Amino acid sequence: MTHIFWGYILIFFHIKINGFDLLPNFLGYIFIFIGLSKLEGMHFKKAKPFAVFMAINSLLFTIGGLIGALFEGELFAIYNLFTLGIWIYMSYLIMLGIKDLEVITGRQLGFQNLFTIWKIKTILHVITMLFVFTQNSILVFIGAIFTVIFIVMNVIFLIFFYKAKTIYESKND
Repeated sequence: MTHIFWGYILIFFHIKINGFDLLPNFLGYIFIFIGLSKLEGMHFKKAKPFAVFMAINSLLFTIGGLIGALFEGELFAIYNLFTLGIWIYMSYLIMLGIKDLEVITGRQLGFQNLFTIWKIKTILHVITMLFVFTQNSILVFIGAIFTVIFIVMNVIFLIFFYKAKTIYESKND
């Protein structure tokens, strides 16, 4: 679970210098893939191809950004919503995998709290994306507010994920 945790950190946070992201998302997805490969369970296995897709997708966008490609317009917005759906499904499978780990190991990893936070942050993510893609300045402003709340929810999610990871790995050694 450590690799998945670090993958989430690389995906959630962006440190840019001269437009270059020092924590590129594609590395986060690679970390998630590695983590999924180390864990047993049907849901973790199902999530692996989606992690590969997201890694390739993110790598292509990283390269495109480096060479100055512009990603805008309605088609790009639709594609962004498509990849958001892939991301949501992949992370949902990871949540179900953690639930499976609770059953398999008989340990309380805090799945219910983690899943509740995941649902809230996922709803916020979708709302934020929809608001940001509008041309209405009021909705874009509301989207910006939701973005701040979304960032806070990501931090809370990471805290709960870290607790689950720590419980799982401390008892697994």
